[in-house]
Amino acid sequence: METTVSQEEERRLEAVRACRLLDTEPEPAFDDITACAAELLELPIVLVSLVDRTRQWFKSARGLAVTEAPRDAAFCGHVVDGGLPIVVRDTLKDQRFRDHPMVVGPPHVRFYAGVPLRNPDALVLGALGVFDVVPRILEPAKVDVLVQLASQISDRIELRRGAFLLSEERRRVHELTQHAETLLECLEQPVFVHDRRGIVVRANKPALRLLERPVLSTVTGRSALVDLCACLGADRRPFDRETDPALVARRTGKAQSAVMGLTSSTGEVVWFRVSAFPVLVDGEVDTTIVTLSGTAPP
Repeated sequence: METTVSQEEERRLEAVRACRLLDTEPEPAFDDITACAAELLELPIVLVSLVDRTRQWFKSARGLAVTEAPRDAAFCGHVVDGGLPIVVRDTLKDQRFRDHPMVVGPPHVRFYAGVPLRNPDALVLGALGVFDVVPRILEPAKVDVLVQLASQISDRIELRRGAFLLSEERRRVHELTQHAETLLECLEQPVFVHDRRGIVVRANKPALRLLERPVLSTVTGRSALVDLCACLGADRRPFDRETDPALVARRTGKAQSAVMGLTSSTGEVVWFRVSAFPVLVDGEVDTTIVTLSGTAPP
């Protein structure tokens, strides 16, 4: 049984760290809710806490100048452990809290209510807690308000996590793109890259030299090699556009190749084997890589 509890706690701690909120600066998105809670519930102290392995850390604190506290001295630790809201009308009459440092010492808490903050997997990340220095009775309607505010905080935590993941994915894609660009320019053979629409979006320097194009912008926006220069087929007749390897690869989702003769500005025909390799994402062609390798005339 202890192993199961330990594994669940590790999952919870991982979820807390995944929020990427621990030790971050205060934010209006959270401070606005604590201010709202203080006003609606008429309570002087409101804390939004995330519970780490050994501490509770406050993303937002109203009425109390604190940033964190030991977990074993945390009011909200009981909310995290039990996974349920807690309302303590008088801390001096509750054996769980009557000897608590915040009860016997400043700020001399006498009332506490806490509601769990959960992620979409229902793991408890921390709690929204409200406090007073006198005993209180919290009406059911106000408990509902506290629950709704906790739900809003949970939503904002998830939005922050999603924004971080999106940022990380963009960074990863950027790095991969940079690596791909470097690799592309290291290749000696001409290479063209078509996007998911089938449009050329990239060509390396050998490809530009082959087509006698000075800059990339004179190549992008086309969908077939025959759109970029006069091409001959193996029969030495004008190449049929519909059989261009890039177009066929995009239609079929399979690698294609053909022998093509490219006519230069001087009328010289240079022969290549043109190969197109589709990259599938979720079963659909996302990118097509087209390479040209020199070959003997047919």
